[in-house]
Formats: sequence, C-alpha cells, structure tokens
Amino acid sequence: MATTTLSVNPQRITVPANTTEHDINFDNLLTDNSGEALVDWVSGTAIQLSCNGVAITSDSATLATGNNKFFLPITKGVNIRYKGGAGSEVFQITILSQ
Repeated sequence: MATTTLSVNPQRITVPANTTEHDINFDNLLTDNSGEALVDWVSGTAIQLSCNGVAITSDSATLATGNNKFFLPITKGVNIRYKGGAGSEVFQITILSQ
C-alpha cells in the first residue's frame, strides 16, 4: 500500500499501475478535526474509495463516468483508502474543513 500525502488543495492523483489499495493522508490540509473531501473523476475506469478506516469491498463508494463526483466525510487521523479498477486512473480531491 502506497500513501499519498496531499501537499496542495485541490490535488490530482494518479492511481498506481496496479489494483491494490492505497491511501491518502490529508491531515496537513484539514484545519478542523473533521470535514469533507470532494472527489472528482478525471479519467480511466472506476475508482473505489473508503473513508472510515476499513478495507475496500464491493459495497464501497465507486467513482466512474456515471457517478463522477461526490463528497466523503473525513476525520483527521483516518486516511482515505482508494483502489483503481485497472490502474492509472486519475481523480482530483479537494479537502474542505467544516
């Protein structure tokens, strides 16, 4: 599992060329203890995401052409997990504090 630590807001992420889980650390961009992450699909196949610290399953939220944007509730210290359908998918993430 590779960890991407966000350094700009918003930030574009390219899924590594595999289909394993990876995570996003956003703690340095979240000014409060909780907030939301706006996730926008850019290209590629589907991307599954989980924001509650558990592994991705078939029930996890899926970002794709038909569902290309959504908000995830986030908490400082709990990384967002993501997994691509084929690898090399691209999405943008914007961290919003409450």
